[in-house]
Amino acid sequence: MIKMMSDTLRMELIVLAIVFLVIVVYNVNKKNLKLKYSLMWILAAVIMVIIALVPELIYKIVKYVGFETSSNFIFFFCFIWLIGMNLSLSVIVSRQSEKIKKIIQEVSLYKSENEKSKSEK
Repeated sequence: MIKMMSDTLRMELIVLAIVFLVIVVYNVNKKNLKLKYSLMWILAAVIMVIIALVPELIYKIVKYVGFETSSNFIFFFCFIWLIGMNLSLSVIVSRQSEKIKKIIQEVSLYKSENEKSKSEK
């Protein structure tokens, strides 16, 4: 027999998702977080609301996938989600470090040319 999610837990999950969404939107507005990076956090909040509103969905997925309990599935899903986010952010950091390296090289060339032209005058 599947134990359903209590109404209190559902309300707490919805409130937590809304607070989380407000924090993400606040950080986007304050330019602390770019919109394209906030989308995965917004998606996480939307998934939390869907789970709170339709908890039967998670139980059906758990049964279909073959997990013993819904909490095991949720921990597994969160672990995979965080690994995906970590990989995504690592790719972003790698790209930006290459861009920074290129910019530093260009600035160094401009400085060198500028000093060379000043010394010729």
